[in-house]
Amino acid sequence: MPVYDRGPSDRSSPEFIDKWLSTTPRKPEERPDRPFGRRPGGPEGASGDRGPRPPRGPRDRRDGPAAESRRDRPVVAAAPPKPLPTLHETILLGLPKVAHEGQRDKSINKPKTAREALAAKAAQAHKPKSAAEGSESGAEIILDPSSIGVSASGAATALKNAGAAAEALVDAWIQAKNVEAIAAASRDESVTGAARKAAKRAVNVLRSRGVALPEPAAAAIPAVRPGDEEIIEATFNPPDGRGTSSMTIAKRKGGERAHIAEIVVREGVGVVNAVSGWMSRSQIKEAHQRIADGTGIAPALVSPDWVRWRVQRALEDNAKSGQLVPLGIQRCKELLEPAVQTEPAHPLAQLQASVATDEPKTNVVTLHNEPEFRGWVPDPRAVEEILTKVGAKLNAEDASDQKKVDEVLKEEMKLATDRYFTPEERTRLSVRMRDAAVTIRQRAGDERAKDVLRCAHAIDSAGLITAPPSDIEFLRTYFQKGIAMLAQKTGGQLRVPVNANP
Repeated sequence: MPVYDRGPSDRSSPEFIDKWLSTTPRKPEERPDRPFGRRPGGPEGASGDRGPRPPRGPRDRRDGPAAESRRDRPVVAAAPPKPLPTLHETILLGLPKVAHEGQRDKSINKPKTAREALAAKAAQAHKPKSAAEGSESGAEIILDPSSIGVSASGAATALKNAGAAAEALVDAWIQAKNVEAIAAASRDESVTGAARKAAKRAVNVLRSRGVALPEPAAAAIPAVRPGDEEIIEATFNPPDGRGTSSMTIAKRKGGERAHIAEIVVREGVGVVNAVSGWMSRSQIKEAHQRIADGTGIAPALVSPDWVRWRVQRALEDNAKSGQLVPLGIQRCKELLEPAVQTEPAHPLAQLQASVATDEPKTNVVTLHNEPEFRGWVPDPRAVEEILTKVGAKLNAEDASDQKKVDEVLKEEMKLATDRYFTPEERTRLSVRMRDAAVTIRQRAGDERAKDVLRCAHAIDSAGLITAPPSDIEFLRTYFQKGIAMLAQKTGGQLRVPVNANP
């Protein structure tokens, strides 16, 4: 009985795959013709309907007639089958060319290292191109011999006339060592596209070889146009009642944005804030307009050196008072330099020289109506001290007499004026008034500024006996305004602590 080799049982083994791939499928004519009819008893149209089966013959048993006939036949040994090629022989050995092509493509697509890429680029840059080398379209490039030796003035024109052969012309310049033409073409703004890139690349090649390139002529550098000169402007905002003022310095060139710095200083303390930034002229004007709309005072133009001098003195006050210098002062350093060695003249020095001190002081009381002096009031503790002294002089019966209260209040305000405005305080006040006159002159004119200067001179000249501070109406109004502002905060009434005993 012949023994059939069914192959390995493990379907994942290479032997099973080789056996499966080497099996030859039967041809259509060798397949049995089986009708695809409906099998009896099955549903109509079922996929397994193959029609009625033929009758079966007698089973081939060991003791049947078929077995006897088989024993009588001679046993013939089957010829060994021809071995089929394995999977490895079919795919790998049968396609040696394909495998070789794949290996070659892998070597081509392998990424290059940085050193290999630089070496290939340098070799490509140093590789000379012949004049007869074909372009991308395959046409032969022929260069004009006169364009190879062209001068610097005609380099740009030669590249434009070369057209697609511009890169070949630049390579020819490198071979001919036409350094002037290469340098001129690399600096000419009219040369664009591939020609400009080739000229720039040629400059780098020449520099790598140590070739000196000619420098541009001095006449080629454009001169400064009128209006492009550097402009430095400074503004000043007047001090408030505590001596705090702000200043700005802006530097710009032509129509460019201005580098501006703002420094806030306080009298006796030093610099308390400093910021800097870049703004256009329109933005600066808008900022000044917002200040004028909010306070009624527009910043006045002053000398930059005067502002620098004031900032220098304020920094000295920082060292004395112990106030920390803001970090923003470092960003303003460019605008605050150079340092001013001598004190510049005050912005109103000429106007003050023309003011006669013997003229009568007119419109002095109305100075408190100006925006610069509107918020100037004495210290709140000095005002409360006046009320305390008024209450000490009145009793419950006198408090009901309004005339009596007004007389006592007026007398105490006069005494408080003499006590409050000491020589040091009068000096500080006169300096603030002269600074405030800078913006008053810009806003209200010279005559109003002269009134302020006369009042400041009178405050400086005041004494304790001959000309006490209480004789100056501007200083008396100082405390009247302080009393009125305190009454406004308390609902229009002053709370005077009256003595209960007569």
